[in-house]
Amino acid sequence: MSNRMEELKNKSKRKATSSPYSLIDDSGETNQHLGDENVSRNVNVHKRRKKFEERYSRATLYIENDLLELLNEVSGVEKGEKTRIVNDALRKYLKV
Repeated sequence: MSNRMEELKNKSKRKATSSPYSLIDDSGETNQHLGDENVSRNVNVHKRRKKFEERYSRATLYIENDLLELLNEVSGVEKGEKTRIVNDALRKYLKV
């Protein structure tokens, strides 16, 4: 194989193995501290927020007609507004 072909082959191998997540720099030395730092940083950034179903439970209950009309008027069309109003009212009533 020609010297030029050998250089291209080695160059492509280096590109394939080097990545931003690699623990080995171009000098061939291992940078373990970089890997540990990246792992701990990523763990803190990507904490999973609980799903709606994990934070709330569905409850069927009866509300007096006049109260429901008022709730519908004040809640408007914003999604989740009735849930927020009812939860706030229950917190105040239960002193939580």
